[in-house]
Amino acid sequence: MKVCLKKNLGKSTYKTEKYFNLIEESDEEIMIPRGFAIDLISFCKKKNIPFKIIDQRVKQDEVNFPNEIELTSINERIEKQTKEHNKFLGELGLKTI
Repeated sequence: MKVCLKKNLGKSTYKTEKYFNLIEESDEEIMIPRGFAIDLISFCKKKNIPFKIIDQRVKQDEVNFPNEIELTSINERIEKQTKEHNKFLGELGLKTI
């Protein structure tokens, strides 16, 4: 944040830390950004670190919109990969939105 502010003001960013802390921590929990869970789970399994994931996201009702869109072969491949990814998350006990 400081780096962006200094750059916008035309000031030097020398020795300014260039990272964002996206992990929030309290005495009872650690909150991580979406998409980070898979890497974290893999790391913990490799290092035999016990962990417990509690997913408290609220799933919204699915909304269907009528359409006549035909998927291209690239879109079909991406749809298939997404379904496989969501199945993998389900096997880990994680819910998808």
